[in-house]
Amino acid sequence: MKKVLLYCLVLVFFIESLFADSRFFTSPFVFGDNISGKIENRESLSPDEIIEAAMIFSGEAVSGEIMTGVLGKFGDLKETLSSQKYKKNDEAEKAERILLLMYDTLLKTYQEDKTTIGILFEKGEYNCVSSAVLFLALGKSQGLDVRGQKTTEHAFCKLYKNDDGKIDSYIVETTNPYGFNPGTQKKVEETGNYLKYIYVPKINYSGQREVNDLYLCSLIASNLCSLAMKRDDYERAIPLAYGLMLLRDYFEEEDIKEVESLFSGACNNYIFYLQSRNRYEESLDFINELNLRNEIPELDMLKKSLENALENYFYEKIRGKDFDGAGILLKIKNRFISDTLINKMEKEWWIYKIQEDMKPVTENNCPTDTLDERLSYLSELQDRLAAELPAKEINMKITEWKKYIWQKKIINSARNKDFSSALNMIEVACKDVGESSGLVELRGQILRNYEAEAHNKFAVFFNSKNYEDAEKAIQDGLLLYPESKILKKDLELIEKTTKK
Repeated sequence: MKKVLLYCLVLVFFIESLFADSRFFTSPFVFGDNISGKIENRESLSPDEIIEAAMIFSGEAVSGEIMTGVLGKFGDLKETLSSQKYKKNDEAEKAERILLLMYDTLLKTYQEDKTTIGILFEKGEYNCVSSAVLFLALGKSQGLDVRGQKTTEHAFCKLYKNDDGKIDSYIVETTNPYGFNPGTQKKVEETGNYLKYIYVPKINYSGQREVNDLYLCSLIASNLCSLAMKRDDYERAIPLAYGLMLLRDYFEEEDIKEVESLFSGACNNYIFYLQSRNRYEESLDFINELNLRNEIPELDMLKKSLENALENYFYEKIRGKDFDGAGILLKIKNRFISDTLINKMEKEWWIYKIQEDMKPVTENNCPTDTLDERLSYLSELQDRLAAELPAKEINMKITEWKKYIWQKKIINSARNKDFSSALNMIEVACKDVGESSGLVELRGQILRNYEAEAHNKFAVFFNSKNYEDAEKAIQDGLLLYPESKILKKDLELIEKTTKK
């Protein structure tokens, strides 16, 4: 049943997904009976199954004229290989001749972006993946032990040869007609007494690993996905990556990591594409769509990308002063979005909201009524948030604003020469927000100003020999500022003068 399921998944998704709507994800799959049992083993597909799977991963029709034509041409190649000319006992020589036949009859032009099997058979245009798939299929058709190989940037094949129990392996660089066992010199022509040789150097094969037949074919879809992303064609890229995600259970551990990285990258690039064009609402819709697809795991790279996208949208709302809209984003329930991020954004929402609400109090001539109203608002907010959202950062921010308003009220009273009210307000403020260095400094400044005011008043009376009012001015001053050394000296002076 697993074998039938595998082929059905490949078939239905890769034809259907390329025509998916803008939501990128197809409806639940419906499996047909016409392809049951086609794949015997994903580790080792039959030659025709390799070509059919490659067509499917190319997003090309599995039946009809295209598939019939491709399989017909593939059949002609197999028939040629069955002729006496290619019947060699040595497996290495067989493999070398298969590679030469591919270029003699089919492959014409290497182009990195020509990765589909249909283009290879129709126009002879190929890249490393499509040529490796073709060699894999042809090699298997001749009974060779050929296996797909890949690095981070390249695909090729390897021939395994059993010589009396000793296993030898040969790299097959399928992008070159003389790519069998690269790094060795090969005779290509003999004319009279002259021999012509060619040398194909070894390219960088470091980090190579073996992949099963199905995964080698699937690299066609990976290439198509990457090419689509370069064109910002995400309605093609994401369904391709999504289709590979659905097949990851049939791949090896390293292959799965690559598929998950491809899918996460496609989603990340699409979101960046939308948000760079201020299409934030669409990016949010996409995040919600991903959440609905339970078959998509909570990949770390994908979660990070989606969280960044939501956070970007949130701050875009904040910058636009759309606090209601930003608040709605805090209510999102999405398995890709952590509570940690939501809590962080909620704190930020309150900090920016309070800052916006406090703008009137920063104006130079802010009315006292407005200061009182904002101070009352902050106190009520502080009491409410202490129960609903215990957040140290928010409480600190509210306290900072309350100190700012208290200081502004105190300074206004002092400017109006209402020193008594100003000093009383300092006492109330200290009980409300705590005795801060700012309030202590403000108290000292007001007392010095009051001291100077009282002393100057005393001096006017004293110089005009109005000693009674001069003494009263000093006595009144000491009631508010009994520690004043200046006022005490003034009092001593008036007492000495009146005694004389």
